[in-house]
Amino acid sequence: PIDLDYSGSGSIANVSFSAAGSAEFDEGYSVSGLFGYKWNDCLRTELEFGHSSVDAAKVTGSGTATYGGSTYTFAGSANIDADIDVFYGLANVYINPLSHTDLFSNVSVQPYIGAGVGFADITTTVDKIGTLTVGSSEDNTDLLVNAVAGFEYELVDNITADLRYRYFWVDSGRNGFEDGEAHSVNGSLRYSF
Repeated sequence: PIDLDYSGSGSIANVSFSAAGSAEFDEGYSVSGLFGYKWNDCLRTELEFGHSSVDAAKVTGSGTATYGGSTYTFAGSANIDADIDVFYGLANVYINPLSHTDLFSNVSVQPYIGAGVGFADITTTVDKIGTLTVGSSEDNTDLLVNAVAGFEYELVDNITADLRYRYFWVDSGRNGFEDGEAHSVNGSLRYSF
């Protein structure tokens, strides 16, 4: 995932505060299954369901707190022990733009592009921030969009290997956090019948 920025302000017990920063993540994994229909050599559609998981690594921030006319400034970073698990579903459309041209119609390696829309059910569990034990969990379902570019290679009749780059955007911005974004590189095997 791309670093997730946050900002916010408020007041608690006559103390006004504002803070901003970002959360950094480790690399994660994603596993999915899909089925679809190949309309012709140029166009196919797929329904995909999958699971992704990633750990948060660090939170960095700075801000101010004001009480009784005095303002205090703070800044720093802390390790964070948090897990983000995502179950997602997508409806995707893929186009092989060169497959219908005479020059590339019989080439085994074909480039393609695609996009899709669906949902992401996101469970965020925060165990610790620095030495502070938090022990909280939140579950939300949000709009998910992805854009794809890749190559496919026909290994044998009906079996195709696939390598793709994906960009994900999820409409998860709330409570001072911006929307989520991620980059992914995936490999797959596809059986056609």
